[in-house]
Amino acid sequence: YKTREAGRLLEASNLKNEDINKALEDLIQSGQVEKYGNYLITAEYKISLFNRIID
Repeated sequence: YKTREAGRLLEASNLKNEDINKALEDLIQSGQVEKYGNYLITAEYKISLFNRIID
């Protein structure tokens, strides 16, 4: 649901794909977001996953 909503918001705003890709690339370069297969995950989410595995 949230993904669909985000898609609608992106369509409603006039962001171009190149702008979105550049923003994603910046997030990946800064280490805030990582590519994980076909997914993008935040550093915080990755830490929470590891914490769950350890527990």
